This record gives sequence, C-alpha cells and structure tokens, in this order.
Amino acid sequence: MMKKKVLYYSDCFIFGGCENVLVNLINSKEINGYFEIHYAYAWSKDYQFGVDSKLTEIKNKYPLRILSNNFFYRLNLRGMNKYAVLVCKLPFVLLQRMGIYALYNYVRLFFFFKKIKPDILHINNGGYPGASSCLVAVFSARLAGVKKIVFNVNNLAQKQKNVLERVIDKYIYRHVNNFITASALAGARLVENRRFQTEKIDQIFNVMQQEKVVKSRAELLRDYPVASNKFIIVCVALLTWRKGQMFLLAALNNIKKNSRELFENMFLFLVGDGEDLFKIESYLAENELTDNVMITGYRNDYYDFINAADLFVLPSIKDEDMPLVILSAMGLGKPIVSTKVAGIVEEIRDGVDGLLLEPSELHKLADVIVHLYHNRSLCRNYGDSALQRYRNCFVPEKIINQYLAIYNELLEEQR
Repeated sequence: MMKKKVLYYSDCFIFGGCENVLVNLINSKEINGYFEIHYAYAWSKDYQFGVDSKLTEIKNKYPLRILSNNFFYRLNLRGMNKYAVLVCKLPFVLLQRMGIYALYNYVRLFFFFKKIKPDILHINNGGYPGASSCLVAVFSARLAGVKKIVFNVNNLAQKQKNVLERVIDKYIYRHVNNFITASALAGARLVENRRFQTEKIDQIFNVMQQEKVVKSRAELLRDYPVASNKFIIVCVALLTWRKGQMFLLAALNNIKKNSRELFENMFLFLVGDGEDLFKIESYLAENELTDNVMITGYRNDYYDFINAADLFVLPSIKDEDMPLVILSAMGLGKPIVSTKVAGIVEEIRDGVDGLLLEPSELHKLADVIVHLYHNRSLCRNYGDSALQRYRNCFVPEKIINQYLAIYNELLEEQR
C-alpha cells in the first residue's frame, strides 16, 4: 500500500529554534515509517546552511524562491545608518503592501502544491501572523485541493490590526484543521488576539533531539583560548532586544564594578547573530568587557558551547513560546537562569530546575549569577533536576506520537 504524503512547509530567514521542531518530525523513524515525507522551504543562503547540516537524510527537499523581506535581517546586520536602511527597505515594503508578494507567492505555491498533491500539509510558522507566505500557503493549498492542513504557531499571536486581518483569519481558521502551539499561553493568545476557538488548538510541547557533543569543554576552551578554571556562562539566542542579552551584559558590568576579582573569574559566550550585534559590541568596548565576553556569531555547533557551560542564561523579555535552547541545556544537565515568559515556565520549574525572574526583575540578574557562582552544589542540583525533567517530559519519542495521532485522525476523517 502506498504511503500517504505529508508535506512540511516553512518560511524563516534563518534556520533557528522553531525549525528544530521540523527536524524532529522529518528525521523521525516513526513518521517516516508511516508517511512519505516532503519538505519545502523559502530558500535563503542562511536557511540552506541549516538544511544541509540537519536534514541530510530526506530526499524530497524543495528550496522555493518565495518573495519576502527576509533579507532585511541581513541589512540590519551591516551597521548601516538607520536612514539609509529605511531608504533601502522602502521600495520592497511598498511592493509587499501592494500585494505583489502575496500574489506571486499564491501562484507559486498553488502550482507547487498541485504538483506534489500532499495528503497533509504541515505549515511551520514562527508566530502569528508570522511569515505572510505561511498564510498564503493555506489559500493556495485549498485551491490546489489539499484537504488537510496542520499549522504550527511557534510564538505568541499578535493582536488583529484591521478588518482585512479579521477576514484573512476567518478563512485561515475555517480551512486549517489543527493549530499546534508548544505553550499553553501561545494557544490562549490565538483565542484572545485572533478570535480562534480552542476546539482546533492543540498543545504539544517542543522537544529537542539531543545532539552529539563534538568538542569537550576542555577542547572548546582551548580553541578560544579561555582558562579552564573560569566560570563559563553561555547564552544562545538571536542577538535582538527581546532575547535580553543587554540585561545579561549589564549584569556582568555590575559584577565587574562590585568585584573585579570575581568578574575576572567569569567568561561569557554569546552564541548567535542578529541586528543588535553592533550595539552589543559597542557596549562591550565602552564598559571594558571585551576580555571576558566572546560573541561567536551563528554557530551550528552551539551544542558544544552549552556543554561547556557552568551556567546557561536566557534572559528573554517577550515574544517567546518554548525555547528549544533551554531544552538543549536541560538535556545536558545544566543549571538554567531565565525569565517567566510564555512557555519557559512550562520548561523550568522555578527553584527546582533553575531560577526564573520576571522580565521586570532582570536588574537582579547580577545577584543571581553571583549567588550561583558561590553555590556550585546548588548549580549541580538544578542541573540534575533539569535533566530528569527533560527525560520525563521532553524526549522526542513522546511528542512524535502526539503528531502521529493528529495525522492519523485527519486521514481517518478523509475516508
């Protein structure tokens, strides 16, 4: 008997955290055992790098030339004058507002879906509304005869802005069979901000397939070089305001002002790239932090950095769902300091698996870091508890079965 086809579609400017949801599904032996897997994505050089690194086994891959303004991300990294950036962006924003992007993507995706003929289309969207081509994909799929659509929402939904968005949302809601969010709050925001009904929203935890550690802590520190006796702090995230790196740097600066000796015993790896790169570099230079902070840029081997950490910190202030880097740190048994934002509170139990601050309490981050520096046994306890919680709640096998159940239920309805 021929396998049913599942087509995954994603549009993101980099192969970031939420793309690892797809990695887990596409690489799953269970799903490949039941279904013929196809994977389409909006092509970009940065995204393709992640595909080539993490999705080596899948045969049916389709890099699509989709119109979007994802390249704005690269413009923001160049350190250009903000007015020059605005001038560069203006014509493309106008084209998008005129609907040229949507029309092209609609036609492009329609013919693509017509060719593949998936039994289930599974759209992976960063947020909601998120990438416009993910919304357009629903319209194209319905016209192309795709009867079953699953839609992952990997961030908190924004409020509707106008009548047009309300009309689009009604169509999307009517024709998507299942919306999937990782956190309970993300589901609640779809109801509150987009007027969706709970009956179509399923919560499935994010999971992170633990990767192989390539370089040991000693090897990684020797490469940079950083003394092995340093207290290593690691933050893996897009370098952007909402991820809170500036609060972490401010905490280190406070530690330096209060105790130079203590500060010299610490070293921070900021793993990631993003529009705040130049702001962060300027802050490091102005406050003489450069000898104790390393910005690595985007790293495919970020897992080795987490493995080398004595403490993992993600001081996000908004727009999170259930960060996969926290699951990576949990799976490596690392003590974690983060914030009470969205699904983070469903990953980490405050005072059990790590410590969580309200975003408004990030001025206390320096005190938290110093406290954990002086209490290594407490760090070990948090790390051990985080590892046990990971094994109990976030192993891929448990989550894959939930997706399989949704796929099978949709196909049963079709018969």
